[in-house]
Amino acid sequence: MKRDKVDKGFEALYFNLSYRRKFKRTLWTLPFVIVMLLFILLSGGNISRNLLISAFVIIGVLVQLIYTYLMWKREE
Repeated sequence: MKRDKVDKGFEALYFNLSYRRKFKRTLWTLPFVIVMLLFILLSGGNISRNLLISAFVIIGVLVQLIYTYLMWKREE
């Protein structure tokens, strides 16, 4: 049974959202990602490993933002 994507109201599952809502949810998670990256960078330990992890997270979030934005605009 195929469900329509949710564009209004609350939906707990990310995959049931429309691309517009996925884009908004990704934007809402940015402050949490920034806090997590600051924690990783300031926690000490191997600096090159921390920078590599941070770079992968930043690239992943940017790719997700760009992809969901493009799919949202294509869906309209």
